[in-house]
Amino acid sequence: MKRQEVAARIFDLLAANPNGVTMPEMCERLDRSPRIVQQGIQALRAILADDDSINVVADPVKRGPWQYRLVGTRVEAKPWGDMAVGGIVGYLRTVSNVYQSISGAKAGRIVRRLDFVIAELSEEL
Repeated sequence: MKRQEVAARIFDLLAANPNGVTMPEMCERLDRSPRIVQQGIQALRAILADDDSINVVADPVKRGPWQYRLVGTRVEAKPWGDMAVGGIVGYLRTVSNVYQSISGAKAGRIVRRLDFVIAELSEEL
């Protein structure tokens, strides 16, 4: 099954379950591995990127797997987007620190660029 087919099946599953579906539930219902389902979610998000209203978000749950669901407005998608960008900023900080640590003086230009990107993204939040 191609990614677009998995994406279409995920869309149908999420549309039929407005309160959300967890990754394990998606894997079971679609009879696919977590890797294939994750690739399908990425493909679905890419397809929906051209639409200005529908998005796939994942809501954190205190204990247990996150709930994936479709949302129909930018306002509904914004908290997830802000959380995702915050995660990217943290990841970039980690990469910058590790790269500087292993590369020493040679890391200067790359670390400065990463620090610039981190500052820009942090401002946007």
